[in-house]
Amino acid sequence: MYGVRKNTLVIDFSVLPIRPDIGKVQSFLEKDVKLQYADVRSIQLHHLRNCVLIEMVSCEIAFRYQSDHNLKRTMLCNNKEFRIPVYVDCDAVTVRVLDLSPSISDAAICENMLQFGEVISIRDEKWKHYFPGMSNGVRVLRINLFRDIPSVITIQNEKTMVVYPNQPKSSGSSQPGGMCSEPHSPNETVSATSPALSSPDGLFKQTDFPPINNQQKKSSSRIPNASSGVPIAEEAKHNDDDWTDVDDNESSSSTDYNVVTHKRRRTKKQEASETKKACNNQCSPNTGHVVERIIDTFLKEKVSTMKNKKG
Repeated sequence: MYGVRKNTLVIDFSVLPIRPDIGKVQSFLEKDVKLQYADVRSIQLHHLRNCVLIEMVSCEIAFRYQSDHNLKRTMLCNNKEFRIPVYVDCDAVTVRVLDLSPSISDAAICENMLQFGEVISIRDEKWKHYFPGMSNGVRVLRINLFRDIPSVITIQNEKTMVVYPNQPKSSGSSQPGGMCSEPHSPNETVSATSPALSSPDGLFKQTDFPPINNQQKKSSSRIPNASSGVPIAEEAKHNDDDWTDVDDNESSSSTDYNVVTHKRRRTKKQEASETKKACNNQCSPNTGHVVERIIDTFLKEKVSTMKNKKG
């Protein structure tokens, strides 16, 4: 942003592909603009804006030069003629209308832009580097804005993008002050009744796309957990390759201690006892005693087999 200067006339050379030298600038001011030094207090070259700022004696004189010379004088650059904007420095912003066809007149554009502010001037933008001197279709306006311009507007049934410095983001509506809506939160889920899920051809139904959350709940309910009566297969499964050199009778405690992992392993008696309890929980009261007898017989046979191997 640049501060507004009082009674200052702007000779805007930013439309040129290259910055003109000071001799060429002096010739343009004296011969084309016919600048009278009696009307001038100071002349300054602005390097960032690529223009000449001329402080005039009064505001009336500055506006007189603007009325007489704005876009009415040309400068030759790279064998092409460029119209030079001459205007009084103010709070006006430079608005670029990008996508309109050449058939839409400047008057129609200015009339449409009056809803956003006071239009000071309008001109055609020229190519600078690739096609020097040729119009690129962009209309450049100087507007004293009193309302924000959306990024996309409609002029004579043609949509066009509009850009200017410090332009707020908009929803693309041509209505004045139509700002963009807040983005959806990532936690928000699309409703199953959304019209985006329905097919125009009738090939798909909403029931073909159930909500993801319901599927996750159903799948998670099928996984057994510690609170349910169903024993988890991974926990009940015993690996015979683990701790084969440890005899249950020689263990000095109810669990075996692993020095490497610092964990204790349940003995075979404890595993059998837990299996027995799990079976009792699942079996009915009438068949529970039958299961107990089968397990006791199995344990006795296993103990006797181990004793015979030792003998």
